Amino acid sequence: MITKSNIIHEIQIRVKKIKSLQFSNGAWYLCFQDGVMFDSFMVMTLRAIENKDEKFIRSISEYILEKQDENGAWRHYQDESPGNITASVSAYNALLYSGYF
Repeated sequence: MITKSNIIHEIQIRVKKIKSLQFSNGAWYLCFQDGVMFDSFMVMTLRAIENKDEKFIRSISEYILEKQDENGAWRHYQDESPGNITASVSAYNALLYSGYF
C-alpha cells in the first residue's frame, strides 16, 4: 500500500539524487537530446519570456535547422521515415519564432 510517508520518502530520495548531480556552479549537465522537440520548445520558451541571449537562441535555431531531413521533415527518432509530424511542426514553429528563419 502506498502511504503518504512512502511518497515523502521517495521524493526525498529523488531530491538527494538530483542534488548529487548538480555542479558547484549550480548547473546540471545532463543529456536531454532526443531529436528537436526539446530544442524547439526551448526556443519558443526563451522567446515567450523575452530572453535576450541571442547567441544562444540563434545556436539552438541553427541546430534545429541542421537536423531537417532532405524531404523537409524532422524526425523524433533516427529510424522514423519519412519524418514525425509533431517534431516537424514544433521545429518549424521554433524557427519562425526565433526570428532568424
